[in-house]
Amino acid sequence: MTMQDGHIYGFPYLVSASVSNLSPKMFYNGEWLDALNLSPPETLEDLESVLIEIRDGDPNGNGEKDEIPLGADGLLQIEKALRGSFGLGTRGSRVLDFDIDESTGKLRYIYTSDEYKALLQYQNKLYTQRLIDQEIFTADLAGFTAKAEQNIIGFAFIHNHQYLGETYKENYVGLTKPLKGPAEKLMYTARTNPVAGQYYFITKTNPYPEASVRWVDYFYSDEGIRLFFMGMEGVTYELDAEGKPYFNDYVKNNPDGLNWEEALGRFVPWSGGANPSIANDQYFGDQVVGQITSDAAKALMPYTPEEVWGAFSYSEADSTRLSVLNQDIGTYIIDMRSQFITGNASFDAWDSYVTTLQNMGLPELIEIMQRGLDDYNK
Repeated sequence: MTMQDGHIYGFPYLVSASVSNLSPKMFYNGEWLDALNLSPPETLEDLESVLIEIRDGDPNGNGEKDEIPLGADGLLQIEKALRGSFGLGTRGSRVLDFDIDESTGKLRYIYTSDEYKALLQYQNKLYTQRLIDQEIFTADLAGFTAKAEQNIIGFAFIHNHQYLGETYKENYVGLTKPLKGPAEKLMYTARTNPVAGQYYFITKTNPYPEASVRWVDYFYSDEGIRLFFMGMEGVTYELDAEGKPYFNDYVKNNPDGLNWEEALGRFVPWSGGANPSIANDQYFGDQVVGQITSDAAKALMPYTPEEVWGAFSYSEADSTRLSVLNQDIGTYIIDMRSQFITGNASFDAWDSYVTTLQNMGLPELIEIMQRGLDDYNK
């Protein structure tokens, strides 16, 4: 919580729940794999083979070749799910363009690395075989859910299995391990840092800062977290025989027809986040997210990086310069990502792509990032 000037100004919202820290998760249609007599994939090669069987095998049984073997609510979701298989994202997914190259121990710009080139080549192979949703470049959550409701999605790389709609979501199962690829270590790197940000501040006009600290500190305690996220025992939740809390029918089956957010919202303030408290598995993740998603996240969590970067802070001058560099470089990266995956840009032009980034100011971007990392480590 220490900022660039050495001071602490606010209290953080911490999100330690596995379901929130890990996004996307990887789900597959278990009924489809059973119908095709297939096992869940364990490697990138397995995934390609299974996707081909889905494309050609009519697993939804409607006699049409309408299946989408792999879908998501955006192209970046697929990239994030597969990064670890190529040894990328070794410090998690809060900082997407940089990580640490484990072979050298040095800062690495992901989008010019050989590993990233290999990741793009793999995605290109899937896309050109029509194994990835051909509308992935314009995909959004509403469109993805609409397709899932048609029972045409085989694999889904998404945050929550409930995005698969109501009709078929229970058919999906989470992959329990990352897909093995060129990386030596089995790793799933789509994990963010639990420090979501600072949202509770004490101003200089507060006459009782110590009392304010004592008050907000309560909501980081076990009792305070339970009150903040679950409400009141006997009103919004009960305790089972083992003493674990669960939402009661007032929340889950509200007699006034309120959905669970409306019912719970009368007693708790956390909806939308940004609270000085801790959204953990016990009182948050296991309660508000379905079991399929929760199980998928917890299975993948042991394969995530031991060190996950949070957001870096910069001097005013560096921050201003970063906004300019990232605007130009980021736009070019997004455009070329699409060009490489669709095959509109040849991988023979990779060196030219790297040179263009160098000319756009990449060396300066790396220098600023290194300063941010050095301060972060301090």
